Amino acid sequence: MALLDDVINLLVSTTFWIAIGTLGALAALFLTWWQIRGTRIIAATDFLLKHGDSFSSDRLLKKRHKIMQVVKQDLGDFQKMDECREVFEFFEELGLLLRMKVIGKELVWSNYCYWIQHYWTAFQGYIEWIGKKDSDPTLYCEFEYLYKQIHAYDERKRNQTVEIGPQQVLEFIDDETRLATIK
Repeated sequence: MALLDDVINLLVSTTFWIAIGTLGALAALFLTWWQIRGTRIIAATDFLLKHGDSFSSDRLLKKRHKIMQVVKQDLGDFQKMDECREVFEFFEELGLLLRMKVIGKELVWSNYCYWIQHYWTAFQGYIEWIGKKDSDPTLYCEFEYLYKQIHAYDERKRNQTVEIGPQQVLEFIDDETRLATIK
């Protein structure tokens, strides 16, 4: 009988119902957070896929092809490379989206790691030159951020040091030149 009285006293207690209400509110907050998180991942994936379409668009493929032709002729012809800023602006936007946490590292790494690391390595001289030329040290700072984040992530994923050497850059330039002429 005492147990039944204790249960009845608990059920009529204001403190009990406040605790139940608090637990319910916390559960609702958690479920809302979980749903927002899922929606955000889906939206980021959708956005990244659409953004990726622009990287493979005819317009950007032509720019990628042109910049590779310039590099093949003269690695130091930064003036001609400057005509292809759109290629670097693509990576700049991607870096900004990564910094703002609009898209996650895993998605960026999975879709663009190869290009990020190779474009950065191949064109680091140009990027430094354009920052000085335009008197803007922040020019392509998001691309640099993107490179550093994805490069470190790639090394963690592979559990080894990843270096892009001169031979790999030359192979990349040849591959990019062929890729841009396929379409």
